[in-house]
Amino acid sequence: PLRERQGLVGVGGGGVLLDSDSTQSLIDLIKTFIGSGGISQEHGGAQITLPESFQPSGPWKHFLAGAKRAKWEESYDRFLRGEHPQAIAMQQKLTSGAEGKPIQPGTVIGHILESALQAGKQVPLRRLAECDDLANLPNEADWEKMDNASIKIGCDPVESNQRRDKEILVEMVGPEVEMDFTQKTDEQKAGEKVWYAKIKWWVALKRAKAPVSFGGGGKRQRT
Repeated sequence: PLRERQGLVGVGGGGVLLDSDSTQSLIDLIKTFIGSGGISQEHGGAQITLPESFQPSGPWKHFLAGAKRAKWEESYDRFLRGEHPQAIAMQQKLTSGAEGKPIQPGTVIGHILESALQAGKQVPLRRLAECDDLANLPNEADWEKMDNASIKIGCDPVESNQRRDKEILVEMVGPEVEMDFTQKTDEQKAGEKVWYAKIKWWVALKRAKAPVSFGGGGKRQRT
């Protein structure tokens, strides 16, 4: 239990007291762990370091440009003007007309990370990452697990135009991924959601051949 006294918070029965700043830091750390589902933040997983901005040498070879202006282009243009994905999402609709529901901020991030980057556009990767949840970014251990899983199932995300995210997740987490969604615990659902976000970043960065490193740039780069 938590006990408050003169601006301090006590934790448990051992009389440990934390000031409000320390308590908030602890709460934020716990939230990050819970948000990851407890399965993706592995010991020794160095945090990813992205270039401030990156433009691929050209579009990904399987990228198909539409004849009309796409939703991702609106998201991309507004993001370049400095708008946050949350603000962009609130003004974009799933369907046209006043009755359309706003899209999710994660959809806007996907527009920029997947569509714009794969179209060969310049993307402020570091700012985009800062707009996403920290738990959604793959660390070094996550990256290696996804690399190994894709090799085992025979799917190269750069060469193949098929997304086999679920198969990759099954290889990493186990057959419980294939359980009926209604039978999964909240922890399983939350963990899988984070893993799918990590896979999205991993696939997009590999297809764009973006240089990434881990541990503040002190470790070898990956593409």
